[in-house]
Amino acid sequence: MVVSNEKVLIKKLKSLVRLFRDNRHAELEVIVGCSDKKGKFRAGTNQEVFDNFIASIGKGIVSDSSGVWSDFVGEELTATYYFSDGVRGRFTGVSPPVFVRKELLGRVDIQCSNKASNLRVTVKNEVPVVGYKFLTKPVSVRLHCRTSVTYKGIWRFEASPVSQGKDKEEACANPETREIEADCLRTALGSLSNEALAKHLLWRGGDILGRYEGDNIVNPDLFISG
Repeated sequence: MVVSNEKVLIKKLKSLVRLFRDNRHAELEVIVGCSDKKGKFRAGTNQEVFDNFIASIGKGIVSDSSGVWSDFVGEELTATYYFSDGVRGRFTGVSPPVFVRKELLGRVDIQCSNKASNLRVTVKNEVPVVGYKFLTKPVSVRLHCRTSVTYKGIWRFEASPVSQGKDKEEACANPETREIEADCLRTALGSLSNEALAKHLLWRGGDILGRYEGDNIVNPDLFISG
């Protein structure tokens, strides 16, 4: 679903927030991407947006005097293996692998009027699969080099060069894309109403795509209205 009217947009985002609140394994995230020639959303952004975002995180951390930025992790390497039964396994460093099964519960696409990139907000159930034994090769592999940081204890920003292929060797050889997302942590549910959190989803999109000031988008034309 592509939404342009702001009132309709808030209503649709509130429905995603309700799904997030009602499903304890759900994750709510804002993803940066663009539409291809066929109008299909593709996650990823250009190098300029990616570099500016990384620089903004660095400036925010350096100038932080009130503790709004925390848990910074720089360039964490992760390999995600996708299996034919819908299970995916995340392997990060020496930590034990984590296996999950994801189910899309809802999404809203947001067209930004004066930006090269657009936004997608999704809610997915991410259910842990305990004791998973993979007996066959994965059908695809994604390699991430993730930089992440927590903002105000309720948002986790992530920026990652990503490559993928049918196996690790092909993923290493293929060109990288630049992906940015903001994950809402479940701690937000204790302090924000559904409508407030819906508005915060827009503000986090503004944080990623353009300059911002506090919790208010500086450029009111960031999102299409009318």
